[in-house]
Amino acid sequence: MTLNLRKAGSNILRDGVEIGRLPVLQHWIRTRNTVSFLLSNGTYQCNFNYDHSKIIICPLMGAATLIDSNQTFHTYKLSTLVSSGAPKELTDRLTFSLNYIKKLQEIISQRKD
Repeated sequence: MTLNLRKAGSNILRDGVEIGRLPVLQHWIRTRNTVSFLLSNGTYQCNFNYDHSKIIICPLMGAATLIDSNQTFHTYKLSTLVSSGAPKELTDRLTFSLNYIKKLQEIISQRKD
């Protein structure tokens, strides 16, 4: 009976289940100054070696997080960044990241062909 109770409802989708699955590393690029990662859930992370800062862009949350050289987290909604602008440090990191996101998209699309 306990086994049946455990199985009951196991095939019913619950809110948040899509986030509950751990993403896997889809691709990465290493340069002299950075390491960029693209995860299977669309999350992009770039680690900047020169100051140990990081940027994480999560499409599921609609947010960008900057971890500065002091290891302080700054999280911004993407919609707020569009409407209100962004701090210079974040803007610089986002501009840099956009180029690498495009490169990762090209690499992934070539794999599918």
